Amino acid sequence: DPNETQKLVDIISISTNYAALTLAAVYSIAWTQISVGLGIAKDIVVFFVRRPVPGLENKPGVIAIEENGVPYLMVPKKGRKAGQATTEMEKVIVYPNRTRIQQRFKIVYEALLECENPEEVVVVSHSQGTLIALESLRDGRLESQISEYVAPTLITMGSPTWHIYNYYFSSGFPIDVSVKDGIARWVNIFRIDDFVGTTVECVEPDGQETDAAPQWPDNISVQPRGHTGYWNDDDVRAHLVVHGFQELS
Repeated sequence: DPNETQKLVDIISISTNYAALTLAAVYSIAWTQISVGLGIAKDIVVFFVRRPVPGLENKPGVIAIEENGVPYLMVPKKGRKAGQATTEMEKVIVYPNRTRIQQRFKIVYEALLECENPEEVVVVSHSQGTLIALESLRDGRLESQISEYVAPTLITMGSPTWHIYNYYFSSGFPIDVSVKDGIARWVNIFRIDDFVGTTVECVEPDGQETDAAPQWPDNISVQPRGHTGYWNDDDVRAHLVVHGFQELS
C-alpha cells in the first residue's frame, strides 16, 4: 500500500530528525561542560604561575617574606660599590599574576570606599573570582591597608575554594576561622550539580569542623543548573535581594 509506505517513511524521517536533534543537544551540552572545565583549569594554572625558578627560596641567602598575604623572595643582588664587593637584596614577586589581580581588587575596593563612603559593602563573586575575593579579604589583609575600612558581606557562587583549592592545596588555601577577619558575613550560593564547587565548610586549623561561628559560611542551595548562569538565575537573584541588592527585586 503506497499510503502505508509513505507513513512508514514519514515516521522514519521524524525519528531520524529527533535522533539527530538529541545527539546535537547532547554534543552541545558535553562541549559546554568541557569548555567550562578547560576554563577552570586555565584559571588555576594562571593563578599558580611563578616568576622565580621553583626551589629558589631554598638557595643560600634567599629570604621568604609575606606582606598582606602576598609572598615575596628577598634575593641577593651582587654588585660592586666604590671598588668593594657588596650584596644588596632584591624583592622578587613569587606569583606575579596572583599579586597583580589582588592589587587590582584592592584598588577598586579602596576607590569604592573613598567615592561612595558606604555604610555597608557586598562583594559578589563567581567561580575563580570567589577565591580572588576571599584571598584578598581574609586575615584582615585588606583591612590593614585601608584606613576607613568597611568589612563586607561576601557572596560566593560556584566557588572552588573548598572542593578544589582547599582539598588539593590545603596548606596554601585553608578555609578556617581565620577567614572571618576582615569579612562581616559570608554567604555561599551553590548548586548540587556544580562540578566546580558546592558547599564550603569552615574548619579549625587542625582540620576539625568548627562550631565557633554557626553557619559560617551560610551555604544556600539553588536549583541545579551546572556551573554557569548564576548571574541571570532568578533563584539566585532572589537570594541577592535578601542579602543587600533590593534594586534587583
